[in-house]
Amino acid sequence: MRNLKPWFFFILLALLLGISGPAQGTDVSNTKAAPNKDAVLTQELQQDFNWHTELRNVAVTVDDRIAVLEGTVETYRDKLDAEHLARKRHGIEGIRDYIVVKPLIQVSDQELRDTIANRLRYDRIGYGIMFNNFEVGVKDGVVTIAGEARSYPDKASALAIVENTPGVRDVRDEINVLPLSEFDDELRVRTAMAIYRDPVLRKYSLDPQAPIRIVIENGEVKLYGVVDNAMDKQIAEMRARARFPGCSPWRIISWWQMSARKKPPVMSHRSPVVRSSGDVAAAIRVLRLWSLNDYEYASRRQPEFMRLAYCKR
Repeated sequence: MRNLKPWFFFILLALLLGISGPAQGTDVSNTKAAPNKDAVLTQELQQDFNWHTELRNVAVTVDDRIAVLEGTVETYRDKLDAEHLARKRHGIEGIRDYIVVKPLIQVSDQELRDTIANRLRYDRIGYGIMFNNFEVGVKDGVVTIAGEARSYPDKASALAIVENTPGVRDVRDEINVLPLSEFDDELRVRTAMAIYRDPVLRKYSLDPQAPIRIVIENGEVKLYGVVDNAMDKQIAEMRARARFPGCSPWRIISWWQMSARKKPPVMSHRSPVVRSSGDVAAAIRVLRLWSLNDYEYASRRQPEFMRLAYCKR
């Protein structure tokens, strides 16, 4: 028995070394296979991009789970879609976007600014567009949009317009979303009623672009817009101030220049614009919005809408 003890310990040591050897070999093999994950992700992402014709000129490489995007696209929207597509791939932890926007048709900064401004004027009609005000600047295709938005959907809609406009190379978002406040909401409605119900300023209520914009933040009232003459501007200020006698936080921040405003289309009695029951319902909603369910006031102040509402009878 005493002679067997040295052999027993020798055999036990050999078994332990044999077990630890394969384990160490497995760790080495795993370490060597790890870098191949980037190659797999690169191949998968490139296949995803090849399915989209607008991204056919974009090359993808993955370095340490960071996707590097290079190449050219035609619109800024395509550039954002490329980033979104890369982020969706499981295993990607970051994006480095070096994509360059090269529009098919070159557009001057002034033309691009006018196009965006015209689209923003009519954005979200029926959702309180008079309570938003945006300023647009363009330099070398880079659009800077600033101003105040009443809500996050208003901001998202404005950014979507800019991003989808051909010729935009990049977008700088400087929009301020106004804080939620029941007090400010009440001030907005009362100020809009005071201005747009005025007999002289009623013509602006028929313009769908709402040329007089009302921005209220923490009780501070700001008026922006385009009016036909200096008298209309003075009347708007008087009506708004008279609505809140003794309201200390009131002040007029700025106005747009007075210029020839595009008139809304005149509705002819011989060719009414109402073509369906949906148009009738829309006209009635407009009446209820501006008259606050005062039907007598609506019939007196906006007879043109009343005629449209009853033309189906």
